[in-house]
Amino acid sequence: MLDKLGATPDELVHVSANPDPAYDLRSAAVTGIENKVYVDRGFEHAERRLGYERVTDIAALPVP
Repeated sequence: MLDKLGATPDELVHVSANPDPAYDLRSAAVTGIENKVYVDRGFEHAERRLGYERVTDIAALPVP
């Protein structure tokens, strides 16, 4: 993915709609993506150990 985008992990923001580490937050962490965001829609329990920023609206997404 990084090669296809011509990007490095620090140039990306990974956005997830599910805080469960079994989903995409774990793969983003393993890939070296530091900028991880969970869009909390109020349906899931937060799982903080993967080091993401929590937002409730995509308008609040950070820009690396």
